[in-house]
Amino acid sequence: MDSATLSARLLAWYARRRRDLPWRRDVNPYRVWISEVMLQQTRVEAVRPFYERWLARFPDVAALAVAEEEEVLRYWAGLGYYRRARMLHAAARRVVAAGGELPRSRAGWRELPGVGEYTSAAIASIAFGEAVPVVDGNVKRLAARFLALELAADDRALHRKAEEWAGQLVVAAPAPGDLNQALMELGATVCTPRAADCEHCPLVGACASTGGDPLARPLPTRRPRWREVRLEHRLARRDGRVLLVQCRESGWTPGLWEPPRLAVGEDRSGLIPLGTVRHVISRHRIEATAFLDPGWDGSGGVDPERVPLSGLGRKLLGLLDRA
Repeated sequence: MDSATLSARLLAWYARRRRDLPWRRDVNPYRVWISEVMLQQTRVEAVRPFYERWLARFPDVAALAVAEEEEVLRYWAGLGYYRRARMLHAAARRVVAAGGELPRSRAGWRELPGVGEYTSAAIASIAFGEAVPVVDGNVKRLAARFLALELAADDRALHRKAEEWAGQLVVAAPAPGDLNQALMELGATVCTPRAADCEHCPLVGACASTGGDPLARPLPTRRPRWREVRLEHRLARRDGRVLLVQCRESGWTPGLWEPPRLAVGEDRSGLIPLGTVRHVISRHRIEATAFLDPGWDGSGGVDPERVPLSGLGRKLLGLLDRA
């Protein structure tokens, strides 16, 4: 089956089956940019409320550019991978300093901080109709199954093959942005990592895995090594203010806020155990035990509503609320 026929099938399927997502209702370059960055390594359903809240506060690139970094991080808090927010902010400031017009091509987007191969292609394709392929994990999975490639998901060769395959489909499509979204949507809803609903797939019959075992591809990747971490934190509240410190620039969540850690050997007399929370970040599995300090005098207290909290910090303050 030729690329034009496959593209037509995908576009027809996408028109019928695409999910109603907020960033698909009003397609403009700024909104596409924000959604694509938020969706990196984050589930769609988790992004929805953050996206809508972000746009209410930063409706365009100018509003984002003039904001303070701490406020930007506060509106990002909960999405993780905070470098994404910092790069968004830096890129917005660069755009405004250059006159305020967002780039119109993949090459132009690549010149902005934090905008890589995937994001630049997605924005140029969806917002401006540039015929460039967008390759994410969904597209690589589709390529591996459609072409029967004996390659692992993290193999760079699979990325190249997927880019070539998607590129042929995009060039043959009258709407490159919709074609790219159709491929990603198909991988997210029909040909998923743990299931393949071939009966409802627009590529059935043309796919090399039809009638076989599509779940056998891509080949398994090596499991990442996790590091187990145990921490102890001091919690205190007085007159609506909480004891918080800003995380180090060299840490997991630089610039965010959370209750201070207790050092090994630090005096814990007078502190009351509150409980334990678990948190996962950057290949670290954290078990954090909280201790209440009832004698805290309130010095250096922070209003937790006015600073960006780390994910671990929010969980720890949850223990304080319940106490």
